[in-house]
Amino acid sequence: MNNQNEKILIKASLFKMWELILVLITSSFAVVFLSFVINIAAYSASCNRFQEEAKKSILSLCYEIENYYTSKLNADEKPGEWSTMTPESYVNVNYYNVQIIVDGKEYTIEKAGRIWYECGIPYETLRANNQVPSGLLAPVMQEYKANYFKDNKAFLLLLAGILLSIGIIILCVIFFVIYIVCSYKDFVITNQKIYTKSTLGKTFEIPINAISKVSKAFKGIVIVSSTGTKKIVFIKNRNEVYKILVELLKYYRINAKAKS
Repeated sequence: MNNQNEKILIKASLFKMWELILVLITSSFAVVFLSFVINIAAYSASCNRFQEEAKKSILSLCYEIENYYTSKLNADEKPGEWSTMTPESYVNVNYYNVQIIVDGKEYTIEKAGRIWYECGIPYETLRANNQVPSGLLAPVMQEYKANYFKDNKAFLLLLAGILLSIGIIILCVIFFVIYIVCSYKDFVITNQKIYTKSTLGKTFEIPINAISKVSKAFKGIVIVSSTGTKKIVFIKNRNEVYKILVELLKYYRINAKAKS
C-alpha cells in the first residue's frame, strides 16, 4: 500500500493446510468408527432375531424329548426295559448329538437329552415364559456367532468404512495439490484495492473500481474484474469478507454515478 489514504478494512482468515488435513483425517476416523458402530448394531440385531428363532426350534425339541421321556416313563408294562436302562438313560442316548434347524441351517446340540433332564422345567412352563434351557440355547448361539462373520455380510460394512477412509486419505492428497495451486497466504481488502498472495508466492492487486462482480463459492469468493476472474478459496470468515466487498462495490458505483 503506497497511498496514505488507503486503509485496511479486513484481512481474510485463511485455512491453513494442516487444518484441512486434520479435518479430513478426523472425518476418516469418524467414518471408520461409524461403520464399526453400524456393524456392531447389525450384529446385535441379527443375534437377537436369531435367538428368538432358535428358541422356537429348541422349544419344539423340548416338547419332543418330554414326550419321549414320558413314553418311557409309562412303559412299566415292559419291565425288561428297565433292567438296564432308565427313562433318563434313554433320553441321554437318543438325544446325545441333536441337530435342530434354524433359518434353514443345521445346528448341533451335544448332550441335549441330559441338559433337558437336568433343567427339569416342563415344556408348558417353558413355552408360557418364552424360555428354553440355557444349556440348549448356548451352543446354538455360539455356533451362530462363530459363523456370523464367515457367512454374513457384516464384514463388508467394516471393509466399506476402511475403503472410505482410504478414499479420504486420497482426498487429502488431492486437497494438498489444490491447496498449493489454488490457495492464498494473504487476502487483504482496503478501501481502494484487494491484495492477494498465493501459496506459490504470486502477488495480485485488484483495484476496487475494476471489480464488476463478486460472488460466493465453496468456502471462498469469486472476484470478476477487468483483469480477469480470481477465485479465493479456504476463507474462514468468507461471509464477513463478502459483505465488505459488496458494500465497497455499492459505494464505488454510487460515487461513479454521482460523478457522471
